[in-house]
Amino acid sequence: MNNKDLLKLLDEIQDGGEQTPLKNEHRVLIIDAFNLFFRNFAVLNYINPQGSHIGGLGGFLRSLGSLVKQIQPTSVYIVFDGVGSTVNRKNLLPEYKSGRNTTKMTKELFNDIDEENEAKADQMSRLIHYLQCLPVKIISMDKVEADDVIAFLSVETSKHPDTKAFIVSSDKDFFQLVNNQITVYAPMEKEFYTPKDVVNRFGVQSYNFLTYKTLMGDGSDKIPGVKGLGDKKLKKLYGWTPNLFMTSLGV
Repeated sequence: MNNKDLLKLLDEIQDGGEQTPLKNEHRVLIIDAFNLFFRNFAVLNYINPQGSHIGGLGGFLRSLGSLVKQIQPTSVYIVFDGVGSTVNRKNLLPEYKSGRNTTKMTKELFNDIDEENEAKADQMSRLIHYLQCLPVKIISMDKVEADDVIAFLSVETSKHPDTKAFIVSSDKDFFQLVNNQITVYAPMEKEFYTPKDVVNRFGVQSYNFLTYKTLMGDGSDKIPGVKGLGDKKLKKLYGWTPNLFMTSLGV
């Protein structure tokens, strides 16, 4: 399968099935699909009996099984970036996420990037077909990034006091959503992040994390921060501590 066929599959991923009301759910598992897939693809050298690499596919399914066992969710949402997901943000910042997919993720498994990309597309398409056989909800919306869908789902879920959401992603942007009802699980670190954990790691309250990232910028997404301002300088400048973070700015 080539990338064009994969995009078509993602475009058709939504079904017209009946939605389960969030108010009836208690533990909602929300997975950043591309993030989890690519992490497994890059680090796991799984080879099937036919000699083909299946690290992304096998690793994703193994991770999904482990997460279900740990969290025991009543509902599972697996969210993919939609076709043209970065278009709107690139209209605001042309450099947004530029330079991605220009180098190989693996070292010696594939001869060149075209061969690696073909393997990604093939494993991803097979993964989607397998997931469609499981009792999970798969979501992909045209021109919408998975991050935005995940944020919406987790916030809507947290409106119900008897419901908790668990976001699975290594993307630090999700830390801004963490509260007593929304937890982020970082798969590479194998750590669950509650509000206390966010403070302990970054010295930042989760509800201030967005402002913190705005000032710092995000190199992985090619979003610039305030020139000459780093983490240590920022906290030293305002005398911030985990308990008083950003109070001097009136936030």
